[in-house]
Amino acid sequence: MTGCRILWASMTEPDYVDGRGEDDVLRNLSEWFHVEDLDDLEQALVPVDFEAALDRLDPENKRRRLVLLGAGASAEAGLPTAIGLDEMLAQARLQLYGRLREPFGRDVERIVQVLELLASSSPLSVGLANLGMLQPLEDQGAQTRDVPTHAEREVAEIKLIIRSNFWLPDDEMSAERCAYLRPLLDAQTGGSVATLNYDNVLDRTGHLLDLGAGWPDDEIDVGYQHRFRVRVLPLHGYLGWELRQDPSQQLTKVVRAGSHQNPADVSYPYEPAIVFGASNKLRHFGPFLRILEAFRQDLQQARTVVTIGYSWRDPHINDMLRTWAARGHEIVQRNVDYIDGPQRWRLVVATGPLSGELPSLANQIRTHYGASIDVRPVRGTSSDVVEQLFGGSGELSQPHIGAYRKFWCGA
Repeated sequence: MTGCRILWASMTEPDYVDGRGEDDVLRNLSEWFHVEDLDDLEQALVPVDFEAALDRLDPENKRRRLVLLGAGASAEAGLPTAIGLDEMLAQARLQLYGRLREPFGRDVERIVQVLELLASSSPLSVGLANLGMLQPLEDQGAQTRDVPTHAEREVAEIKLIIRSNFWLPDDEMSAERCAYLRPLLDAQTGGSVATLNYDNVLDRTGHLLDLGAGWPDDEIDVGYQHRFRVRVLPLHGYLGWELRQDPSQQLTKVVRAGSHQNPADVSYPYEPAIVFGASNKLRHFGPFLRILEAFRQDLQQARTVVTIGYSWRDPHINDMLRTWAARGHEIVQRNVDYIDGPQRWRLVVATGPLSGELPSLANQIRTHYGASIDVRPVRGTSSDVVEQLFGGSGELSQPHIGAYRKFWCGA
């Protein structure tokens, strides 16, 4: 083992462990990765290829995990919750939005879905108007035929309000407001964090991220896993991405907006590439399907899944989580992961500060697959949950398997 050098990943400059205590370091690693022979461990560490080394170190994915963030994860950075956004839109005095608030339970996404439908001039749009749902609008002098135009304007206004309130400035104060997420990102270095948010809270932590964005005006593609970064999968888009139409090719492109672009500056005209509204959130254009597939692949490799701020209301995300749980149950029950006995998978659900009850689907997973999957609610604010799970003594504070970065031996 003489001369073996280990390069550890870090946020800034790498530290080198060389010449002293290497046997102790490798012995600890061998226990961590369940490798009995130090020679086998050394052999596993030699490959330069990152993915191949990970497969050798963790062939059964025992150390791999995935974190999913919902809107609640950004609330402590000062961004509005769903309730707060609804109140903002109500104060904006949008006629159609105000009319639809009560029948749709003040659910912003469902209301936006109806507004988009009305703006489409579809037969169903005409049917809604004829049912009398829009009578207050007609009473103010507008005609039913004007409803699609009004709906289109209100959807555009809602997006402007989102741009104004969901983008933090690049300053020290914003960095301090987002600092509570740093332990999570430190622990996920080398792995992925999926998010349903389109804000820039993760950016403002100062952590090295890969959002899949290239040069300005380049088309967006999925980021790749890197031992020094966290790959972010924005499943519903990102305010820093721009939606552009290419009439000559009949294409809709998603590109990184120019460096001069500040989403919060509503005087800058651009269409943010975000998926907003209830029901179908799949988009055939841009990187959305590829990002969803990357999320699915990360789920297939994960033994631990953590959700923070997620309401468990997106059908396509829930279906993938259910499939992950069913697969984990099957693998554990067949003892493919057998070492000293079946090793249970983990699903950790942050439930928020007000209630410790699991969402319906998570509770069903615990009921049906509890023998194989440890489904656990964690009550508290996002910062409380992050500190409890990923803080210095948290059970998930040890780096993700992807953070064990690069090894080689020399004279």
